[in-house]
Amino acid sequence: MKNYTWKAANSFIILTVALLTLGSSNLAWAKSPAKKKTEEKIKGGIDTAADTLKKGVEKAGDTIEDMQTYFRKKFHEQVTSGPATVTDVKFNGHSFAAIVRPGERIEGELKCTVDKDKMKGLTYHRLIIGFKGVGAQTSIGAGRGIIGMNDSLEKFALIAPSKPGLYKVRFRTVEGPSEEEALKKWKDCNCQEPGKQETIGLVYVRS
Repeated sequence: MKNYTWKAANSFIILTVALLTLGSSNLAWAKSPAKKKTEEKIKGGIDTAADTLKKGVEKAGDTIEDMQTYFRKKFHEQVTSGPATVTDVKFNGHSFAAIVRPGERIEGELKCTVDKDKMKGLTYHRLIIGFKGVGAQTSIGAGRGIIGMNDSLEKFALIAPSKPGLYKVRFRTVEGPSEEEALKKWKDCNCQEPGKQETIGLVYVRS
């Protein structure tokens, strides 16, 4: 019995010392320069994201009409990439622009005209569509060689980025029989995404 009591008391002492040590460690962390640096880094990241969103809204406005006006000033309503030319772009029924929530589905449509003379033989071509700085999300088949599409109205869907901000929707025409293969070509051989000249719309993701 005495031996059991001693073991219990000894375990209690060890547990108490461990808790006190942990408490001291947490207190030291709370006062440490490392904690302060971590907090400043997190705050800086939040402030940067807020500033980016604010600047985007200041440039393009926070209504569909303002965004459409901004788009027409900065970009083109007819955009060409390789053999494909895109016009009449709409997002959720609005020309060139959409205002959505993070992760929201965006219903898109566009008119695609293909210059068959610019296609390489019977190689299948696709239009890949995505967000600048985020990546490709979907693709549209454009045909091949002499059987390429001509003035076709195509529908597609995008998922809004998870972070609030103003995003540019861009596209690129690539060679690839499958969507999986085509999406891997969002960046070219120089690791560059589609450029400003391949912008087909704006999406404002609200918080």
